[in-house]
Amino acid sequence: MANKRISKGKKGGKKKVVDPFTRKDWYDVKAPAIFSERNCGKTLVNRTTGTKIASEALKGRVFEVCLADLNKDEDQSFRKIRLCAEEVQGNQIVTGFHGMDFTRDKLCSLIRKWQTLIEAFVDVKTTDGYVVRLFCIAFTKKRPNQIKKTCYAQHAQVRAIRKKMTQIMTEHASKVDIKDLFLKFIPEIIGKEIEKATQGIYPLQNVYIRKCKIMKKPKFDLVRLMELHEGGAEEKGAKVARPEDQLVESLRCEHTKVLFGDLLEGMELGKPPTARDVFGGEAPVQQSACIGLAKPAATNMDDKRRALERKFSENRPPLAYAKLSGRIFDDTPFEALLTHLPAELGRGPVSNVPGPRIALGEQKAISRQHARIQWNQEKGSFELVCLGKNGMFAAGKFVPKDQTVDLVSKMPIKIGHARIYFLAAVRSVCSAMSGFRLIQRAFDKVKNTQRATDGMTSNEVIQVVLECFPKSDAELGGKDNLTSFVTNYLDVDTQNFEKVPASNPPRYKIKPNATPPFAVSTTASSTSAASSAAVAAVTPATNAAKTSASSDLNDATRKKQKVEA
Repeated sequence: MANKRISKGKKGGKKKVVDPFTRKDWYDVKAPAIFSERNCGKTLVNRTTGTKIASEALKGRVFEVCLADLNKDEDQSFRKIRLCAEEVQGNQIVTGFHGMDFTRDKLCSLIRKWQTLIEAFVDVKTTDGYVVRLFCIAFTKKRPNQIKKTCYAQHAQVRAIRKKMTQIMTEHASKVDIKDLFLKFIPEIIGKEIEKATQGIYPLQNVYIRKCKIMKKPKFDLVRLMELHEGGAEEKGAKVARPEDQLVESLRCEHTKVLFGDLLEGMELGKPPTARDVFGGEAPVQQSACIGLAKPAATNMDDKRRALERKFSENRPPLAYAKLSGRIFDDTPFEALLTHLPAELGRGPVSNVPGPRIALGEQKAISRQHARIQWNQEKGSFELVCLGKNGMFAAGKFVPKDQTVDLVSKMPIKIGHARIYFLAAVRSVCSAMSGFRLIQRAFDKVKNTQRATDGMTSNEVIQVVLECFPKSDAELGGKDNLTSFVTNYLDVDTQNFEKVPASNPPRYKIKPNATPPFAVSTTASSTSAASSAAVAAVTPATNAAKTSASSDLNDATRKKQKVEA
């Protein structure tokens, strides 16, 4: 009788072990163009086999990415962005927006005792057809000089605040598309407006749009999806164009200097244009955007005049609103020109290249975005806004987060280990004038004298320019720079200046109705006027600039009256 307990071997022998990853392909996940880091991750999927297509399996996948990784900013690490796979192109997955949420630890850090938590949500339809549900969270805070420990809001106040929340969220989301709505989340524009609008009901703090949920999407449109991914930075380190960059770059161009010269002729003392920084120093490494690539050798008079103006401008100090000077960690000397407004101060490697961000070193006590210097158009002065959680000191007084102080020249500022001074630029009228305007001003000064009849040599023109603007050698790039420009320019510009016959050394007269070399045609005149008006509207002016500009104009008027008498 056979023993049934003896186990039999399995049929077919041992099964082969196959690595499942050999049947899979990797795909790159591409984020929309509003983020600085486009390639945000990788995902895998089974290869196409038979009727199972890999691209169809990828569509609809939702990826959750930290905003700190997308924008390379650790201060935004508490936001999670959801991206949904919409299209597959080669080995890249093109994604669209699918929502936003806060991390658990951020929400837990906001909830505390002795305060009232207020939440609200609303469903809104954007201009491009998305139906989104926005969740807002806010907390009450103590009133100024309050002694009581708690700050509880009454139920009627909570209802009124919740009504304001839904109203502001609906107003913001219904007027923009989904891309612009996500752009409002990053700087917390909606939360700040809610906080400001509810001050009369009960003061709030930590107001955030904590979650955005996509309830309904419009019909898939490939063209709209590609527009969402256009214009992004493909290469690492590629510069992103900003309006303030274009403004400051345009100030370094010859054409804008001519506009400045025209603006200075009939300027109002309330809005003088920005002039050059007279602290000295070399010109920045980056070249003006208007200069562009190297041009061929000058072939006609206009090209020669442009080349002379460009060379004269390059040897003058760079344009700047102010300068930050002092010492950072380990008593390292520090200097930075304030060439962009608003300008951010924060943690990062120190760089000498002017830009919209000024780094104060890699110390942990300094946040990535610790402070912001901006221009207050109503007050006509600079402001310093504290953005860092550790606060800072200005003029010896502590400035907490989200508080603003007025900046004056020579004000000491302490941010972490950095001890710096804010030095406003002391400017004169000539600091923003082109070379042609300087020569024209010299001929205007001697208009009713014998010099106008006999003409002036280049040395006499230089002497008159220095008389009009005393102690301005630094702003003109030195006397040698002015001498070289005037001598060559009078010889080249035969359209506006004529040489007196049989004169040795050569003497020159200015022709009537002389126009600058960069005068625009009638079709472009409106553009130039708009540009100059825009520059005047956004360009700050210090009291020193107002005083020096008005005194120079008054001196010139008094001297002219004496000559006529």
